[in-house]
Amino acid sequence: MKRNTKLSNLLLKKYLEGSCTASEKKLVETWYEGLSATSEELDEATFAHNLDTIKLKLFDQTKVKTVKWYQSPYTVAASIAVAVSLLFGIRYLRKAPAIVEKIVLLDQEKAYILTSSGDSLNLSGLELGEKASLNGMSIERNNNGEIYYSSLSTAIPQEVKIVTPPASQYRFILPDSTKVHLNAGSILVFKSDFSNENRIVTLNGEAYFEVNRLLNKQGEKSPFIVNSRGQKIKVLGTNFNVFAYDGDSFSNTTLLEGSVELQALSGKRESIILKPGQKVTLDNKKGELTFNSIERSASIDWTSGYYKFENESLDVLAKRLSRWYDVEIAVDPSVAQLTFGGRISRKEDLQKAIEILEMTGEIKVLLDDKSVKKKLIITNNN
Repeated sequence: MKRNTKLSNLLLKKYLEGSCTASEKKLVETWYEGLSATSEELDEATFAHNLDTIKLKLFDQTKVKTVKWYQSPYTVAASIAVAVSLLFGIRYLRKAPAIVEKIVLLDQEKAYILTSSGDSLNLSGLELGEKASLNGMSIERNNNGEIYYSSLSTAIPQEVKIVTPPASQYRFILPDSTKVHLNAGSILVFKSDFSNENRIVTLNGEAYFEVNRLLNKQGEKSPFIVNSRGQKIKVLGTNFNVFAYDGDSFSNTTLLEGSVELQALSGKRESIILKPGQKVTLDNKKGELTFNSIERSASIDWTSGYYKFENESLDVLAKRLSRWYDVEIAVDPSVAQLTFGGRISRKEDLQKAIEILEMTGEIKVLLDDKSVKKKLIITNNN
């Protein structure tokens, strides 16, 4: 009997992490439906008592009110079972009406290429192995789904933009063989004559880069430069992630391999060298840089369909969700600085994320019916 309980714990943990096989997933959901079918509607007093119990088991009540959405590998079965019920909208405790329709990411691989001459191409429309031309540029999608870009030497140089709309991301390869993974709501700009001699891009958004070490015609090391709001990043050959949306108050650069030189373009115009495993945050208003150590995989979890965060403010988290689900989210200033920790799968629909946020007891999420575009409002639960 003890062995069976342990196996159940492991299975529930796998379910929460999204690593179940199809048969295991069905088994857990059948088990849950059995609980739901035999349960009775609870009165408000009993529900409130159970809710307090859930909070004590699942969430750390710290001075900064950090809410953790995940558990350690040694969580007891009762806590895991409660977490499963949370992910299902706690139906066997109380049936709460959904405030939004099911919103999921249907177009995870989608991007457009635009040129300053007015030409455009839907990159997601290219089949595997298909080639296309655009005003002197050659574009090919390989069998891995990555886009190869090259420019004809006779073509007139022009500005090129690769754009990923909200709820989308895309992978492509620049002419110098640099691999780029562009996150939702991002824009990468470069010149059509991009080459080993001229490796400069401008980023508004988030991107993961894998840059090759190259030499120019003079036999010198050719730097790869990323310009973004308030900063300039210079690398020779390395893997790194840049989070730099124009409308945000800060930018993050995280180094996984190699070496990166970053210079702030305002304030004291500081210049620093990053080492692997380090993250530097730029305050876009003050131009100040702050160092942090970070788990390397955490900064690029999004490239695998997850978003991992630690002590992140609700204001920043809401912007992430907004870009992922292409929905407007307004945060009341009274709760904007509440901090959260956890891991979200891009495969989850928005309603589940909202339900878990509300279970902290600190906030409530409202739907603005008057807005033309679907809009959510996160406010204080008092």
